[in-house]
Amino acid sequence: MSITAGIDVGSTYTKTVLLGPGGEILSRKIHKTGFKLAEVSRRTFEICLEEAGVSESD
Repeated sequence: MSITAGIDVGSTYTKTVLLGPGGEILSRKIHKTGFKLAEVSRRTFEICLEEAGVSESD
């Protein structure tokens, strides 16, 4: 299965979305950005993977 991830790290919120092969939304997450940009983007990505029931290798 081919899945696409999109992560938008903004000054206030970080938004992450996972899209399935047909473009359908598998999971999405919004979280306050704060000062640790890499940590919040990784965390929202991991939450989306968990909620969608897929792994990073997918």
